Amino acid sequence: MENSLTLPFAGKSGNFLSLEFEEETIKAFIFSVTKEKGKSKVTCLGSSLRYLDSPEEALRFATQKSNTKNPYVSHDLLQEAVKTTAFKAIDEACELAAGKQKNVSERKKTANRLKKSISLVVTTLPPDVLRGKIYECSLDRNQASALISLKEAQELKNSVFQEANEEALKSFSRDMGFLPEDLFLANYRLVETKIDGYEVSDLVGYKGKEIEFKVFVSVLPSFQFANLTQILRDYLAINGIARKETEVIKMIKLFHPAERFYLFVEDQKKSGMFLDIGANWTRFYLGETGKLIDAGEVEFGSESFTRTISDHFGVSPAEARFIKESYGQGKLSEASRERLRELIYPEAKNWFNNLRRELRKPFVHGPDETASGLTRVLPAEIYLFGGGSDLPEIVEILEEGDWEKATNSIPRVTLFDPKEIISWLANQGIIFEDKTNFIFQQRNIIQILAFCYEQ
Repeated sequence: MENSLTLPFAGKSGNFLSLEFEEETIKAFIFSVTKEKGKSKVTCLGSSLRYLDSPEEALRFATQKSNTKNPYVSHDLLQEAVKTTAFKAIDEACELAAGKQKNVSERKKTANRLKKSISLVVTTLPPDVLRGKIYECSLDRNQASALISLKEAQELKNSVFQEANEEALKSFSRDMGFLPEDLFLANYRLVETKIDGYEVSDLVGYKGKEIEFKVFVSVLPSFQFANLTQILRDYLAINGIARKETEVIKMIKLFHPAERFYLFVEDQKKSGMFLDIGANWTRFYLGETGKLIDAGEVEFGSESFTRTISDHFGVSPAEARFIKESYGQGKLSEASRERLRELIYPEAKNWFNNLRRELRKPFVHGPDETASGLTRVLPAEIYLFGGGSDLPEIVEILEEGDWEKATNSIPRVTLFDPKEIISWLANQGIIFEDKTNFIFQQRNIIQILAFCYEQ
């Protein structure tokens, strides 16, 4: 799959914004795309990470902006809090990208020019908002002995996409508690195609009766997509950039992280379990010899450790987070580490049990939501990333926990090095440069993958 990636603006010059909405943070990155010596170059110009620590603080944040007295928990107030935090993150990233000019006025002018130059927003949303699954569908051809034409291949794909999308909306409707018509189909893509049991890269020119497809589908509540669009529209408006709603919608490229991992796993022929440990959720991606065979999420993440520390010591979420991160980086005394370990290990065990339970479910999902085969055997290679990946208890429980024979050997756990992605991009003819000294961290793996497209 060499040279299978392209970039925003089809490799031409331009600036784009990357936004990652998480449960407790909003990340903003400003990227530029240029051509250099015949190769595409992506430069991270500016970055920002803003925390939204708790619903109470979010409401207080929103109340100050809306001048509402005696607020109660409502969608509007929380949306206002998220919007305000996103605005601050984007502004901060643009100001950093403007450089360290001594003249404050000139720096602001540069930052404003940068804001006006953004013509694309690549974004992803938290696991409780943007869901993805792999669905299995099959079709029978009437003329099994006839070669499949380009027209028939497209008709078969259209049929399977329609079936997969309908089944996905029904399934997510049950999982998320929304009517199918209240869900928005974000993306779908083929991840595997077989004819009479044999895998093929394309249908055209083959013959056979049974066509099997595996399709990755991602959806989210329609109002959440509307919220995302409104945030961008409002940001452009307050910065004097007039855009019609249709233009704003076209500016947004919403992606599920599994779509990017599919490209990486396929091209690098990777096998392994990739675990992204977020605040309240852990996303997983399973690769097997160059195939993304499953993707999903578990409602348990590093915020549980933060909350435990906060409750035990009576400190704020921000202070508890600092303690947790210092512990993960080995900066605390031996006595402090031992005390924190007593708090963190039981939570790590609960996290592991939730993860194992989810990973034991069927690989793919069909119309009857039943397993499509035998109990799966999980990869022994485990790659950790995300904000909670540096806690030693996570590595320990993954290597020593009871997997209930789900793996053939003792798991080998390593931190997923962002340099692997950078090296992969370089092999695709894409040079990556970071001027922020921030993005090359396990917690930013998704952002490094964010701008990768498939031609």
